[in-house]
Amino acid sequence: MLQLDEGLNTILNNSGSNNYEDGMDITISVFDKKINQIKVASSMQSVYLILDKQITIINGDLTSIGEKIREIKKEFKLHEFNYNKEAIVYMFSDGYQDQFGGENNKKFTENGIKSMLFEIHEMPMDEQLDFIKQNLYNWKGIKKQTDDILLVGLKIES
Repeated sequence: MLQLDEGLNTILNNSGSNNYEDGMDITISVFDKKINQIKVASSMQSVYLILDKQITIINGDLTSIGEKIREIKKEFKLHEFNYNKEAIVYMFSDGYQDQFGGENNKKFTENGIKSMLFEIHEMPMDEQLDFIKQNLYNWKGIKKQTDDILLVGLKIES
C-alpha cells in the first residue's frame, strides 16, 4: 500500500500539484489457499471477515492512498487471518451505507450493512447477491442513489 501511495504521489506531483485533497480509498486482499490464509490491507474502508460463524471487522487505516493535504507519515497495517474450512470476506465502498431511504429517510449505516451481511452469510453467494440488491432497492425506494455502490463478497473454501 505504501508503494501504491508513493507511486500515486509521484504521478500527482509530476502534474504540478503540490497540495491535493483527493485520494483513493482502497482495499487489497490476498488469499493463499495453500496455507488457508487471508491478508488484508485497507485504506478508509472497513472489511468484514466471517470465520466460524463469527464476524470480524477490519477497520481501514485513516488515510487515503495518494492524499497529500497534510504532511504525515503514512502507515498501512497488514491484517493476517488463518481459516480452517472456509471464510467469507466482504469489501465495500461507502455508497451502500450512505444511501438514504427507509421510512425516515436516513442512511443505511455501517451497522446496517454488518447486520445484513451476517444475517445472510450462510446463503449461497448468488442468493446473497439477489438479497443485497433487493434490500437496496427496498431501502432506497424512489429516492435517487446517493453515491457509487460497490460491494464484493468472496467465499474462500479450502
